[in-house]
Amino acid sequence: MLEASILIVVGLILLTFSADKFVDAAVDLSICLRIPTLVVGLVVVGFATSAPELIVSITAAFSGHPSLSIGNALGSNIANIGLVLGMTSIIVPLYLSKATFEIEFRLMLVALVIFTLVVSDLSIARIDGIILGLSLLIILFLMIKFSSQNSLEIEGSLDGGSPGLGKSCFWLLIGFAIMLLGSDILVRGSISLAKLFGASDLFIGLTIVAVGTSLPELAASIAAALKKKADIVIGNIIGSNTFNALAVTAMPALVEPFTVEVIALSRDVAIMWLLTIILIVILFIGKNKLTICKFGGCILLACFCFYQFFLFQMQNIT
Repeated sequence: MLEASILIVVGLILLTFSADKFVDAAVDLSICLRIPTLVVGLVVVGFATSAPELIVSITAAFSGHPSLSIGNALGSNIANIGLVLGMTSIIVPLYLSKATFEIEFRLMLVALVIFTLVVSDLSIARIDGIILGLSLLIILFLMIKFSSQNSLEIEGSLDGGSPGLGKSCFWLLIGFAIMLLGSDILVRGSISLAKLFGASDLFIGLTIVAVGTSLPELAASIAAALKKKADIVIGNIIGSNTFNALAVTAMPALVEPFTVEVIALSRDVAIMWLLTIILIVILFIGKNKLTICKFGGCILLACFCFYQFFLFQMQNIT
């Protein structure tokens, strides 16, 4: 128990330190390249924090279990909305600009629609993987194109001097590497501790591992929120969910075509869309429109916790 507890503490320390450096480097990079922090959040932070999901999916495909990518993509997207956005907005309310909602958020919805249509026939062939990959490139291009039109916001931040590009890239890579290491150590420690208390592999997989692959998004989002960089938080979630829906599903299909379980479509895809709809409703209720307030964050987090509990209960029944 002592070893597991030490691993958890070390993992949390590494995550906290690396997330802080990673977000600082992302902001510095946006200043150096004269691009909005939203673009950095979408591309650099959003896609980079989805690396664990992509690695897991590719590894599963080469191990003969490509269908695991569906659960991986769905579970991560559900965690991003319920857990990451929920916890982050409880700490600091998040404001979504009208332009971001009308462009980037809607493009994310398009990505989710494409993903849903592709998996609706319960099989993903190589041609589906190609369609998903091309869709990702097109959506990414449109996101960057429209987001960069707000580059005038960056000009004012350059007056205080631009940080070095090399230094920004260095800390971005170092922060990301340590963040992955911290996530891995924390998950290993949590699994060891759970097994000591007699938890089943299923329970560990549905809870600890699912949350573990979303720890980079959670750590980066909380660090960005505390630094009043809501654009990075929003960009992180939009970019990550888009990447998960398209790339994380596409890569295994290119390695080996696979089938989708009916339960994944009828239950998990439905839950992903339900959480997305709840998020949209939260954005338009209350005094401040397009804001995820603390109460809204509590609702999202409660939905995620209920979903995890529901999965556990369903598995016990079967």
